[in-house]
Amino acid sequence: MYNLKRTSLVPVAACICAAFAPNAQAQLIDNVEVRQEGNNAIVQISFVTSVQYSRSNAARSSDLVQIYYRVIPTPERINIVPSERRIVGGGDIPSITVRDESDSATMLNSVSRKLIIRFDKPTAFQIRAGQSSRSIEVVLEGLGDSVKSIAQKVPEVKGRFFVTLQSSSDPGKSLPASVPATFQDYQVFTATYVKSGKTTYDTNLGYFSSRKEAAAALKVLTARFPNASIVEMTKTAALAQAASTPAAVTGGTSQVQASGDVEVSAVNLLAKAQSAFDGGQYDSAIDMLNQLLNMPPNSSSRRAQELIGLARLNAGDKVRAAAEFDSFLKLHPNGPDADRIREILASLPNESSIEVANSQPAEQERSFISGSLSSSYYGGKATYDQFYEDYIAAGGVRQNVPGDPLTSSDQKVWINSADFNWRYRDTDKDMRFVFRDSYTKDLIRDSKSKSRLTALYLDYRDLVQDVSFRIGRQSPNGGGVLYRFDGAQASYAFRPKWKVSVVAGKPTDALNQTNRTFYGMSVDAQALTKELSGSAYVIEQVIDGYTDRRGIGADLRYFKGGVSASGQVDYDQVLRKINIAALQANWQVNDSTNINALLDRRTMPVLALGNTLFYSITNSLPQRIQDLLGIQTLDGLRAVVKVNTPFVNQAHLGATTALTPKWQIGADLGITNTDAVPAIPASTTGGEPIAAQPSTGNQWTVGGQLIGSNLYSVRDTHVIGISTMGSPTYHATLLYYNNLSSLGDKWNLEPSIKYFTLTQNDSSTRDAWTLGLRTAYHVRKQISLESELTYEISKDVSAPVLDTNTGNFRTTKTSGNSVNYYLGVRYEF
Repeated sequence: MYNLKRTSLVPVAACICAAFAPNAQAQLIDNVEVRQEGNNAIVQISFVTSVQYSRSNAARSSDLVQIYYRVIPTPERINIVPSERRIVGGGDIPSITVRDESDSATMLNSVSRKLIIRFDKPTAFQIRAGQSSRSIEVVLEGLGDSVKSIAQKVPEVKGRFFVTLQSSSDPGKSLPASVPATFQDYQVFTATYVKSGKTTYDTNLGYFSSRKEAAAALKVLTARFPNASIVEMTKTAALAQAASTPAAVTGGTSQVQASGDVEVSAVNLLAKAQSAFDGGQYDSAIDMLNQLLNMPPNSSSRRAQELIGLARLNAGDKVRAAAEFDSFLKLHPNGPDADRIREILASLPNESSIEVANSQPAEQERSFISGSLSSSYYGGKATYDQFYEDYIAAGGVRQNVPGDPLTSSDQKVWINSADFNWRYRDTDKDMRFVFRDSYTKDLIRDSKSKSRLTALYLDYRDLVQDVSFRIGRQSPNGGGVLYRFDGAQASYAFRPKWKVSVVAGKPTDALNQTNRTFYGMSVDAQALTKELSGSAYVIEQVIDGYTDRRGIGADLRYFKGGVSASGQVDYDQVLRKINIAALQANWQVNDSTNINALLDRRTMPVLALGNTLFYSITNSLPQRIQDLLGIQTLDGLRAVVKVNTPFVNQAHLGATTALTPKWQIGADLGITNTDAVPAIPASTTGGEPIAAQPSTGNQWTVGGQLIGSNLYSVRDTHVIGISTMGSPTYHATLLYYNNLSSLGDKWNLEPSIKYFTLTQNDSSTRDAWTLGLRTAYHVRKQISLESELTYEISKDVSAPVLDTNTGNFRTTKTSGNSVNYYLGVRYEF
């Protein structure tokens, strides 16, 4: 936020962090996709790094929401630039614009961020933390059926055709291969029957709406299951029922009695399914009811057929529910339950609409191109007036001594960015090509001008074989990879919801003249239980032929209802020290209250042999690991890294709750502490020793916000906040007000005002007022003009310094004012 003056030397760890983490321009948003979840559509916003969702603030117009979040610490220091993504709507889903920016108009590179999401029409939605630490999700209520209008999916299936993948007399025999990913929306279920005195166990995939559709699926499945065959469930059930003992008819309902074993199994399954249904676990109920319905007809079949239709209906799947109810009426046309189902069926999609849906191809070939081009100019200038106040010790007389005015040109930077995405999808595959680059031209210090290619990769997924790979320049995506890299990663789903992945590459940021590469493997379980998923990995990084880091780690993710949590641990097996231990959680208590928490302990920088390149204080900085082996042994270098790499510890707790429809309050508490760094002797540095650095002590922040919305329009939002900060060396307070207002569909205005005051233990002080105004004008849907202007007035008073020549104490007082601004244009396509 503001630079705090320090009397001590900068810790060695900070120097190493700076060397390892170049100041890179980067966008945080990686991808935005839409998927169906029951009756809802889910907009998943994925990031290139871990984030923590904090709160949201929606406009009364239901077409604008601000989502606040924090960027979790990362080994790669990123100079964050604003980014924007668009989704073209379809069906009832609106077109959506997602913009990422700092949550303060005067703090461009803040880790406290916000997403501004705009819908092109009023939409019912909710905000929640994503199912991983790298995503935030927007739930579009009741729009699940429209997902197929904007993203190609395997269509919803109806009817009673299915494919038997395997028949066996062994109840525990597993499938010889995994079911292709293209059938991920279908169900795998088992059936047991007795034929000629022999029990047979079938593993089936279904259901398909017609024999033609089942035959098309069979062509794909026989590559993995040579003995697969098609079964028409409705016909089989009817024949079996007709051949059974004549039913006893009571009040228009029939009771079919099967063998004793079948009856017992069916009754137990129906009881479990009914319990799951009553508890709102509709997917679980559907799985058990499918098993029951594939048994020989029995006394539970009729109720099971009705209950599976109700379960699908309550899960929001109206089309499949209609198919289930239609099957019920064909099998059981008479009775009070049949009359109930006819009433329900009358309000659902009719059979003709189902046939129309089934006549559509499984998936059409589609190609998409999207992206953006942007150009921004950042300028700034500051002017300072200084004078000195001398205190004459002997006479106690104070006098002011004028100083010279200082004028400096702070920045003249031109940043151009390009973002290009191409996607192709058909029945068998899903391909994506991504290109992101930025060029920064520093008009004052040309040596700092640079081009930064942040992404250039091809992503390919085989939907039949469950194989995927990504090759090129890409951001880390778990598996122990901590840096942006050039390389490849591939994965294979070897069982439903289990995946094994491999990765290999080279970090994109150079470390002097060293050669660094890495390779690793991970296993991911998407559903250890219904709520719990996780992964485990091992990774080896090599520098100049020596092990740089050997990481073993795991993460667990819990997601149920309004609660989401993720934990991560990374351990270096060579240095025998934990790198990362982190836990973050979010609890959406109800529609108006949200609580989030973070505990994070990690080494900074990450433990690695290459850190030793920055412990040597000689005339020439070591360029390779071999340059240090003449000073210290390899084990000695590793011991230095282990002892002299500190932990950075963070804890954060925040909450927001609504007071009225227009007002909500928020509060947060944060604590950060960096461990002490011991002295490094001359025998290790090869030159001058490095003094020990003490711990920073607890640096804490306590804040509160009063958040208003729709006070004078349908789209205005307001945040009034106060934060107090402190540590063993300083105390500070920040007061601020931020506003977002929309003037029609073209203009957005974000004015802000801040007051900051700081007092340090040495009596030095700082006071500053900052005014800001950010504007955006949408020329067209694809073209926008952006600008920002900040004006700051500050006053700094230094600690008294003794002049040994005169014996007087001198205090320096500096009054300054600065102006910073940027002008930009963005084109989205």
